[in-house]
Amino acid sequence: MCSVCCRGGHKFFLAGEMDKALPMSPRRVRSIAVSEMDTTVELVGSPGELVQFDVCNVYEPGLHYSSRGWIDNVVTCNTVSCKITGSGVTVLSKMHAACS
Repeated sequence: MCSVCCRGGHKFFLAGEMDKALPMSPRRVRSIAVSEMDTTVELVGSPGELVQFDVCNVYEPGLHYSSRGWIDNVVTCNTVSCKITGSGVTVLSKMHAACS
């Protein structure tokens, strides 16, 4: 697991493949790029392989509104399903919660 990252005052962390012994393996994660607009993760694998990658948001204690309604959790995680392309690489976008 990587440490908590911040972008635009928003805290989050990339939990990776939580069903693996090493969720953020350097054999799976080629690079992580942070820009003003997004955080992207370049994932490597076998063509056609389905990768389940968890991205977690960190909130200050108290009620917060999310796409699922009001939450009082301090951490919420979403699993993004990514299919590795024919080239053996796909890019996960945190902002879009999807891979391309």
